[in-house]
Amino acid sequence: IELRVDSNEQQNDILVSIYRIVQQHVNIDFSWQNLERKVEKKFKLHEGSLKGKLQELEAPLISSKREYAKVLATERSNDPNFDEMVNSIPFIKTPKDELKQPSANLDVTYQQAGIVQRVMGKRLKEGWGDAAVIPDLKKRTDAEKKIQDKYFGHNDEIKDVSRFSGKFPSFKPLLEGLNFVLNMKDIKVLNVKNKFRDPDVLGYADININAAYKLADGTYHIFELQLHLEAIILVKEKVHDFYDIIRKSIPKIVGGDFTVDKTNQIKEYILGCLRNSMVDSAIDILLRKSGGVFLYTRLLEESLAQHAKDFPGSKIDLLNVEALPEGLREFYRTNFDRIFGEVTSNTFRIECFIFISLICAAQEPLTQTMVKQIMGEDAFRRVKGKLSLLFPAGVGERINIVHKSLIDWLLRNIDDEEEKNSGIFDYYVSKEDIKLAHRDLFLMCKKSFECVTKANCATNTNNGKYKKNYGFNMFSCCLRLRRSSNEGDCANISYSDEPNINESFESTAGDTADYAWKHSIVHVCKGEDNVQLDAARNDQLLDFDWQVTKIEKVGVVEVIRDGQRYLRLRPNDRPVHLITHAQQLSAPAVQKDHRQYCSQLLGGRLTMIYETELFPEIVKVRETAEHYCLSRGSGGKE
Repeated sequence: IELRVDSNEQQNDILVSIYRIVQQHVNIDFSWQNLERKVEKKFKLHEGSLKGKLQELEAPLISSKREYAKVLATERSNDPNFDEMVNSIPFIKTPKDELKQPSANLDVTYQQAGIVQRVMGKRLKEGWGDAAVIPDLKKRTDAEKKIQDKYFGHNDEIKDVSRFSGKFPSFKPLLEGLNFVLNMKDIKVLNVKNKFRDPDVLGYADININAAYKLADGTYHIFELQLHLEAIILVKEKVHDFYDIIRKSIPKIVGGDFTVDKTNQIKEYILGCLRNSMVDSAIDILLRKSGGVFLYTRLLEESLAQHAKDFPGSKIDLLNVEALPEGLREFYRTNFDRIFGEVTSNTFRIECFIFISLICAAQEPLTQTMVKQIMGEDAFRRVKGKLSLLFPAGVGERINIVHKSLIDWLLRNIDDEEEKNSGIFDYYVSKEDIKLAHRDLFLMCKKSFECVTKANCATNTNNGKYKKNYGFNMFSCCLRLRRSSNEGDCANISYSDEPNINESFESTAGDTADYAWKHSIVHVCKGEDNVQLDAARNDQLLDFDWQVTKIEKVGVVEVIRDGQRYLRLRPNDRPVHLITHAQQLSAPAVQKDHRQYCSQLLGGRLTMIYETELFPEIVKVRETAEHYCLSRGSGGKE
């Protein structure tokens, strides 16, 4: 839930700003000491356990940098426009946690990679000619090892199953080859790592690209492109001996009583740091922390400029970049001081924190209409105008946040068991506030199921449940919020049956229903209200119509997760356990074809033969499923 830049031009502006910050204020000189501390922190090793050990790798590192530097010096000498061309390459970078394949199934990734390899291989041959190198797909064993050692078992993080490279005689044709890729259709360039501008720690330089090819089903498969200078490739073969010394020495240097897997992970992490430039490492951190928000970079630059003024000539090292900036928190507090300084009414403060609690509890950006229906039109209007800087309107009138760290700051006391009161004077959302917000949102989700059409309704039982009733407004049993105006008291909510007909809500009821199908059980479980939990159990988790529709809309995996969430609160609810277990057994078939759900349940997945008593809820699910199958003419045997 954050306000992200939308255009490539804006994203480039942020990257340019971050690059300037790194060049001016971050110490980008490599040091073994900092790398040792990073490894200790990353792998939770004892502080100081690696102190001075990695320094043994200094000699091969210097030799590697010296050889590559000679080649780059020659290229600059041969072409006076070399640096100008290097600096003309655009900044394109996607946060690492967003660079994931569409599937965590390695078989699917290889199937998609095969398609990309054929299509892109042909295009590159046509565009690059003899410079194009089209290898086979990455060996499966190599991919599995890389996933284990570098990506800690996360299959969806591997990006070079499909990979290509180009070897160019000089930088000008290399730049032309890069522009050919940047202008390709059906691909989205996600990363351009320009090591000619900022060579890696080992001194190596190339252009490394991550791009995504759009497949026929609309998903994107990420692949890798590398653009090399022939002169550097020749030297790379010579320098490989130095790299090999480093690679083989790391396990011996690190030592320790580690498993083979952990030793390999430490080795790959160290090598990864050496194969990355210090500038790029700093940019990665700041881009992730910025969330693509201009505000962050501006405040960060101001903070570091003040630091440079207070301590002339000093720069922060890479380890301390993770702690930046403190300025955002002060920015948030200053804004809240200004907002609440203008209005002294406790009622207004309470309304603001109803709004803020809802945004903090939301699982994705809420529409303004959703929040209006919970708060009331007048209260929403008063609050939204005052809080618009921190909570701006986004696409589709959804309410965003100015930066993701705002939510972290507001929830800073959420784990304090003793803190029950709302922090309307200290600007934090308490555990009780967030529970109340989850209950509000669950009620909204529950009501949405009563007025929005269920696509291809599974049955006509229960008076057409989930079919839209145009004579019934979602909030005919409207939620009314009443919050205590006593200072420091946590907010109290009460409900009434007073109708609240609002045509604007009906026009956006589809958005609310989409949200409800995805998140209603999340909210009821986090709200921890027994009455609501009972309602969710009976009307959703144990309702066949609801199960079928949710499977159609968001998939069987999410339905299973709903049951698991509920069972963490009520582990002894045997009917919910039985239905969730049946869904788990049915998942492989249902993921292929959601219409198989009914026959899976009736075919033996949902059974009570081992139970000492019959559960009426399960009996009802089976009866409804049978009716569903019969109504489709399958007789229960699809």
